[in-house]
Amino acid sequence: MKFLLNLGFLFNIFNKNFNIFNIWCSMEPITDKSLVMHVISPVMSQEMFSSFIGVTKDTVRGWVEQGTVATVKIGRQRYINVKRIVSDLEEGKTIFTRGDYED
Repeated sequence: MKFLLNLGFLFNIFNKNFNIFNIWCSMEPITDKSLVMHVISPVMSQEMFSSFIGVTKDTVRGWVEQGTVATVKIGRQRYINVKRIVSDLEEGKTIFTRGDYED
């Protein structure tokens, strides 16, 4: 069983009350007795996040600058706070708009 992981899918998962484990991991059987897991980090670079959800790096950069997505600053870099986004989705958030995550 393999799960597609992107924000649109995350929205669908929460609308259908799937388990959070399905969001954080994708599982793909290799043989009858083995299983590969791909774990998603609680924070993600803007570049990795853009690839993950299928938008351009410029789009993600704009969301970060406008406070549309949750971020955390580590050193001089701003990373996407995937854990907070997932938590907000669990609580029923379905729309992300400018200013939702202003510092």
